Amino acid sequence: MGNRVKNCRGLAMIEFTLSLGMLLVAISVVADLYSINRLRGDYDRISHTLSSVLSVQSYIAATDLDYLLDKMLPESEIGSYELNIYKVNLDRSLAWKPFRRGDLTNICPSLVSEGYFIGEMPEEDSEEDSVSLIVVQLCRESDGLTPMSLLIENKVIDVVAHNRMQYRTIELDDKLSEELSIEDGDDE
Repeated sequence: MGNRVKNCRGLAMIEFTLSLGMLLVAISVVADLYSINRLRGDYDRISHTLSSVLSVQSYIAATDLDYLLDKMLPESEIGSYELNIYKVNLDRSLAWKPFRRGDLTNICPSLVSEGYFIGEMPEEDSEEDSVSLIVVQLCRESDGLTPMSLLIENKVIDVVAHNRMQYRTIELDDKLSEELSIEDGDDE
């Protein structure tokens, strides 16, 4: 009878150890998924705020835009990213080349093909080119976000926000115009 009790206690200890290990792994995966989902929510908030702020501007200077991006996208808080800003007419034509920022490149899926915007749009009119949208695309790789991220396949967190422009045109300073390949009067 004594050996039987010792065997039962040994089995119970093994079962407890295995169950505890599985429970800890499950908690870690849930915590990682929560962290990734929270970061996606932060990116969504940031991209919508940027599109809202930029869509009500009538003039943008490079120094002002860089300051705005430094405040909205602190690398210490959100990590490495790729940011693309488009000015898209309702006929899907682009008013300027995509404005690119961030320390990552080529991780965002391309939203432009042959000078036309191919991403989703909240509204569209092939005849109308006098109304424009500001489209902000913010991307980051999920690799290295959390301790258990090695178990989760590396994916790109891609968030796109649209906002209708308040003014027909946005006047850009010389530095931004040069970067976006806009000649005087092209932004009309």
